[in-house]
Amino acid sequence: MHPLAQVELAKGAPAELTRLLLAVGVVPCGPGAAGAPPAKFDSSTAAPALRVEFAHSRDSVRARREFLITIADRCGRAAEAVIVAGDLRAAACHILSRALRLPFAFITTDPDVFETIATATSIARSRRGVIVEGETGTGKRSLVRLIHAASGASGPMREIDCAAFDDVSIAGEFAAAASASVPRPDAIFLDQIDELSTSAQARLLEALHVSGLAGPVDAAPIRLFAASSRPSDDAVTRGELSRALRESFGVALKLPPLRDRPADLSLLAREFLRRIDTRAAFAPAALKALADYRFPGNVRELNNLVTRLAIARSQARGKVIGRGEVVEQFAAVAVPNGMLSLWRLTRPADRRALALDMLAASGGDSGATARNLGLTDAALLRLIRPAPPRRSPARSVGQLR
Repeated sequence: MHPLAQVELAKGAPAELTRLLLAVGVVPCGPGAAGAPPAKFDSSTAAPALRVEFAHSRDSVRARREFLITIADRCGRAAEAVIVAGDLRAAACHILSRALRLPFAFITTDPDVFETIATATSIARSRRGVIVEGETGTGKRSLVRLIHAASGASGPMREIDCAAFDDVSIAGEFAAAASASVPRPDAIFLDQIDELSTSAQARLLEALHVSGLAGPVDAAPIRLFAASSRPSDDAVTRGELSRALRESFGVALKLPPLRDRPADLSLLAREFLRRIDTRAAFAPAALKALADYRFPGNVRELNNLVTRLAIARSQARGKVIGRGEVVEQFAAVAVPNGMLSLWRLTRPADRRALALDMLAASGGDSGATARNLGLTDAALLRLIRPAPPRRSPARSVGQLR
């Protein structure tokens, strides 16, 4: 594996953390990296990107199961303190995300997801095409962005939502992205590639051949990423996905649904809440109520729910979100066949209000708001744009007199 970053661990760091950091391509050094094997780092003469300190929680009740991580940026940015509930995988993910300058940490406590992150970072410096598979809202886009950040690419990544284009326009959109000269993309991400029709897949494959990007080429001028909500190999077997198009992506990574990694639910809920309001917290009963829900919209739905809870809490007194508030949000979308996605069941007018509330809570940061909602910047702008005034029906010339 090509080392991605170098961090200094202060004395007292758990020994297991060294192994986990090395697994995701981060080279630990300093007094807290006891037992770390000598690692060759390309920029060994440069100072480590981060300094990481550990301390137990000051709360005596939580001290045995929680620790405080202080991550200080060597480039002069402000330090960030994060509470991680006693899981070193999550700590390693936080450190990796900060070292890669990701806007939001991609974190997990699940062994399988952590292994997926380790695989992603191990192939990041290659030029191999990657397809990420998983249900809607599992974090496929975030994983692709992590790989691109870890690749060391100097150019941007162009994202194309395949579901937003018809059979004819998808090839033109791809060709325009691949031929852009200022700035020339280093990678192209084809989101929802499984939504393309057979005709659209043929047009896209033709565009790939014309641009010289077809096939799992390791030295392609532009790297290809894709995301699919269904297993791509199964889709090929059923004839829903072109085998030639699938072969353009040499590596397949899978993200399991949130219901299959229950340990991540409380971790992510607290992380999403911390991003919005560092003073707020979940009561244990509230986390239990969240755990009892299956979240068909996965991590994206959890993020939306926590955002709504945080906004509602900011309008009331107290810092703790209780079980009643969680149940109230679920009850708002209860249907005879069970609970469905809060975001998908919300009326368009209510979605606009929610997006505007989130935009205000973020201080007007439209990029952060779009990421929190799982939308593109353009989709967010369309959502919050005021509706045009309704025109009066056209009158005939005779009526004008």
